[in-house]
Amino acid sequence: MPQIYPSFLVYLFLFICCFFSMVLIFFFWFNFISNVIPSNNLGLVKSNKLNISLLTW
Repeated sequence: MPQIYPSFLVYLFLFICCFFSMVLIFFFWFNFISNVIPSNNLGLVKSNKLNISLLTW
């Protein structure tokens, strides 16, 4: 057990790092789309938000 438990903590730490990096990439990408597309195409941005969330996961 003492040999398996530290490796489990390492895998958990890597999983949390990957999860937060994916969330940060999603927010930066969504802000980039919101800045590029004008405000009159807000419905297009909302529809793209679902597609991007599916691509990131």
